[in-house]
Amino acid sequence: MADTGDRLAVSGMTDDMELEGEREENGGLNGEEGGTESAVMSQEDEEDRIISSIPKEFYDPAYSIDKFVEELPTDLDQAELKEKLNRHSVQLEAISNRLSKRILGSYDQFVQGMVEIGELNKDIERTAKLCDKGRGHLVTAKQSLTHTGFEILSNHRKRLVYRQLLQVIQVIHTVDQTRDVILEAIREGDFPKAVSETQRCQKLLLTIREFKIARSLQKRMNETSIEVQRKLDLALLDLCRTFQEEKYLGVLNAYRLLGKHFSVIEKMQRYYLNAITSQSHDVIFAHVLQNESLTEGSTPSALKEKSIKELCHLLPDNLFFSCLSHILACFTDLMKSHWMVSSWHRRNDQKQKDIGEQEAEGAPRSRALSTLEILPELTRFRKKMWDHMQRSCNRILSTSNLSRFKIDSFLKVLDAVTRFTKIGEAFSETVATGMHAMVKKQSKLYFFNYHKARLEDLRTMLENEMWIAMPVAANFSLYDIQEFSSFLEHTSSAADVSALTEKVDADLFFERFRNPFSIQLESSMEGKEGDEDQDDDEDEVPEELKQEYVDEEGDGSSHPRRRSSLSSGQLDMTPGVGPSLTSTSINVLRYMGKYLHMMKILKPIKFQVFYGFQQAFEYYMLTCYTFFGTPHGPVSSFALPDSLKKRMLRIKSRLIQPTGGRGEVSSEGVKAVAPVISPMAGEDLRSAENLYGLSERAVATESLMFISNSLQGCREPLEQIQDKAQRSHLNEFFDSVDACGPLRLYLHYCIATRLLNLGDVATIISSVRWDLGANDLGMGLECSPYVHTLGKQFAEFARRLKDAKEKFMVSPKVCISVWECAVKHLMYQMVEGFSRARRCSNEGRVLMNLDLQTLRSKLEPLCPVKPLPFVDHVEQYIKAYYISQAEILPWIKERPEYSSRQLMSVAILASQKMAKNVRVQVVKEAETYLSTRPHS
Repeated sequence: MADTGDRLAVSGMTDDMELEGEREENGGLNGEEGGTESAVMSQEDEEDRIISSIPKEFYDPAYSIDKFVEELPTDLDQAELKEKLNRHSVQLEAISNRLSKRILGSYDQFVQGMVEIGELNKDIERTAKLCDKGRGHLVTAKQSLTHTGFEILSNHRKRLVYRQLLQVIQVIHTVDQTRDVILEAIREGDFPKAVSETQRCQKLLLTIREFKIARSLQKRMNETSIEVQRKLDLALLDLCRTFQEEKYLGVLNAYRLLGKHFSVIEKMQRYYLNAITSQSHDVIFAHVLQNESLTEGSTPSALKEKSIKELCHLLPDNLFFSCLSHILACFTDLMKSHWMVSSWHRRNDQKQKDIGEQEAEGAPRSRALSTLEILPELTRFRKKMWDHMQRSCNRILSTSNLSRFKIDSFLKVLDAVTRFTKIGEAFSETVATGMHAMVKKQSKLYFFNYHKARLEDLRTMLENEMWIAMPVAANFSLYDIQEFSSFLEHTSSAADVSALTEKVDADLFFERFRNPFSIQLESSMEGKEGDEDQDDDEDEVPEELKQEYVDEEGDGSSHPRRRSSLSSGQLDMTPGVGPSLTSTSINVLRYMGKYLHMMKILKPIKFQVFYGFQQAFEYYMLTCYTFFGTPHGPVSSFALPDSLKKRMLRIKSRLIQPTGGRGEVSSEGVKAVAPVISPMAGEDLRSAENLYGLSERAVATESLMFISNSLQGCREPLEQIQDKAQRSHLNEFFDSVDACGPLRLYLHYCIATRLLNLGDVATIISSVRWDLGANDLGMGLECSPYVHTLGKQFAEFARRLKDAKEKFMVSPKVCISVWECAVKHLMYQMVEGFSRARRCSNEGRVLMNLDLQTLRSKLEPLCPVKPLPFVDHVEQYIKAYYISQAEILPWIKERPEYSSRQLMSVAILASQKMAKNVRVQVVKEAETYLSTRPHS
């Protein structure tokens, strides 16, 4: 390709030469023809056209002939190649002509430049000659002057320099000595002196600033000034933690000398906030180092770098209260310091105002103005400071699992936080919304978990309960249960109730300041060994089970219901003498008493605590109903009223977790697992030899009634604690307490039905022929056979109850109640049997009455209840068959104790002998009324 290019270049040059010769010939011809100016112009235009036709890439320095060759078509013939070469040769010639014209046009300028260069050379030669002459003149002048005059001037100049140097040395000496004075003033805390001396030295150094040593001294003095300001800031930080009036005044004067007195409040605010954070971190860090369960990689340096939130996760539970108390003590000291600063400014501002009124108008006012501006800022800063403390406390409380704490430990934490909140609210004059929300959240979470654990404990107790009466004193009452006695004795005090809502007076509190948390820490350190040996109340065996009773006041006669002696040997502990109480029922009362105290302390969630208080009672109540509330045979409405049945279902739905579930905590409260009766106790309930658990059932019902009767005396104290808005819930609770009476009768009814085992006596009675005629009366009327059978069954029933009273120590009161239920059950069955009769004559009604009277005569000698109960229920029903048409419907409306079926039977049988249309009308009216009857 290179050779080809060279050849093309040679060919191009040859063609150019030929074209040039042709142009010369043409030029000669043209010249001969006249070489006019228009020909020249046309030639230039032609050159411009040729130059403009040159491709742009030819102007690119990187363009190569190789690229030109590569772009040639492969089938190019010689004619085309020659044509291209000729065209490019013409273009080259045009470029060359134009270039030569430009060179010839610039020749005159070139000549002019060469001339100017020659003239410049001549000027330089003349200047050199002048310099040589000047040197000669200087040498002549030096030789003509005297040497003595110069020496006089030199000595005078030296004396002036030495005087200036002495002044500089004195300044340097003064600055060096003053630096030691400044450092000594810093150590003594005399910051105004340190600042003033520093400023004086800096002014002296300005007089010698032209010397190099001045720069080094200035550097040292700047370092000293920085050190003074650093120490001054540290002193202000210390004052934020521990206020001292004289020191604070000196610090303020020092800042005023520095011209930074307006920034004091900003620094103080920053220092207070930093102190809150740093003290929290340092206290938590110190307590975390005491954690023996830390991993090997948790070095002090690594722990120091952790955040407060991370350190809180490493804080052991046994050190949490101590850590929190230390933090609250530090925060309270900071509030005390801030209050003292504000009080000082308040007094000082008043003095300045008084002085300002007496002084002349020309008196300086900068100090008064700066001081007066600090107090409002301090007052406004209280809220920000308190909010920062709240966030720090909330961070500590939220990152700790307080639900693991024992109740006493948690109540200590809560009491400390509550007390701190009252102090903070008084300090900031704002409501601690954040603290109240956190306290409520933590209290609610803790109580729900605590309550869940207590219900689990009760479930375990109930599943292992043997339902045996515990030996207690004959006059045993709530006052013998420690948790209840202190509540009943102190809640009635009006002063105690008012103390719950008492607010802290900030000025009075800080004037008489004694940090309550520091005092608490000191007392806890003194009694640390004793505190470690104490266990939680619910982990101890109840005092009642140990047959030991503790009088908290130390004087058994302090209350009329207390015993005069604490020795169990002097108490009447004979079984059956005192109230029938199970161990679980005593623990239920203890838990409920604990909840009463928690209601006083956990004020934000006292409703939730009261709900737990109610659940503890209802859990025991529902268990008694579930374990012992299964009757033998059909249940009559008098035995299990609809209101009681609905109440028990309602309690079960809101308290018991569905089958297969586990006890859980939700936003609505706690649901527990239903207990299962122990196999041994369940076997006794099914055993005929054990009288179907008569003793166990009696103990259960009597223990429930003891709780119910005891709680009736707590209504007034509970009303004092509860808000008026929650009285409806309190009434609902006492409705459940009142329902224990009907529940007791129902459980006794279940005992009676099992012991009697009457079977379907109503069917037997209904099968008797009640449509007797007059002839049947003439043959002599005798009672029905079932009467004799029932008489024998009741005789056996009386014997069993007598044996139970002697063998199982069943109280006479329980036996009487069981007797009442048995007789009521019989009477109900008789009414039910009579109501099932399809036809009944007047003679049949006489037989009904005879059966009732005969049975009455058999039962009265056996039954301890006089007169025989519920007989009137049957007599009124029998008499109803004799009433007239007009009396039927009013009588039905006045008898809610009978079932709808029984009343309908009266309407049908009483109207048998009436006219058909009348009978239909009576029956229709009765049906209409009974269909809308509430308990039909």
